[in-house]
Amino acid sequence: QIRESIKARQVLDVGYQDEAGGRSERSVWPLGLVFWGRVWTLVAWCELRQDYRMFRLDRIQSLQQLERHFQTTKEINLQVYWANQVEN
Repeated sequence: QIRESIKARQVLDVGYQDEAGGRSERSVWPLGLVFWGRVWTLVAWCELRQDYRMFRLDRIQSLQQLERHFQTTKEINLQVYWANQVEN
């Protein structure tokens, strides 16, 4: 479902539980899936935070594809995210 949303540029509603057990609901633009260490992670643009966020797949509690679609921009895309990671 996440891969489909990445390809279709379809916004996702994600119910997420962080490391401390806190739960949040986010609408995100799924940009890519990466394998960090031992876990798969979703790289996304978070509409709430207006910034890139990473979501471990094993901590996603709920997932819903929305009817809304997004368009990447020259400022918001996976390549920009990776470039920022390399710089930091």
